Amino acid sequence: MRRSITIALAVAFMAAQAPVPAPAQEAPQKLPVFIKAQPLEKLAPKYPAMMADQSREGWVILSFTITAEGKTANIEVLDSSDRAKRFHEAAIEAVSTWRYTPAQVDGKPVEQRNNELPVVFTIRTSGGNPMGGSDITRSRIRRIDNLLAEGKLEEARLVLEEAEGGYRGLNLYEYSHLFARWHLYHRAKGTIGRA
Repeated sequence: MRRSITIALAVAFMAAQAPVPAPAQEAPQKLPVFIKAQPLEKLAPKYPAMMADQSREGWVILSFTITAEGKTANIEVLDSSDRAKRFHEAAIEAVSTWRYTPAQVDGKPVEQRNNELPVVFTIRTSGGNPMGGSDITRSRIRRIDNLLAEGKLEEARLVLEEAEGGYRGLNLYEYSHLFARWHLYHRAKGTIGRA
């Protein structure tokens, strides 16, 4: 009996050591090849006359679909610097005329959704350079800089708030300088990073 148990154990041990045949392998699946849409024609937006007359600059962030035919569709405004929405129409109108080579999956044209891009409206001088700030804004910025240098934070805050009230007439250059001064004010006050 002992011998039969020993033989049975030996046979079981040898069976456990025998190589197990590998399962049949499936051919690897080929991943689809995606090629992004590429612009063919992108006309610049027309600057709204009222905004140009007021030296207003701004930006509009749009989302849109590029169809399988290479046209734009489903154009939406995601964000904008323009509370009056005067740049919105010009940005949408321009993007609606843009044409693309359509996106492709395995060589077949497909829709490319959720494309996002900013459309920026800047005023340029006759030499093609961005327009600078107005005399009023430059004067306020110098005054803020002096007040901050002198440690007169409360006065600097009041001038910043006064300038902030004039946002409707500021261009992007002026916006950036004003926001930089707010940063300097908060850093001097020690309030950066507080919730």
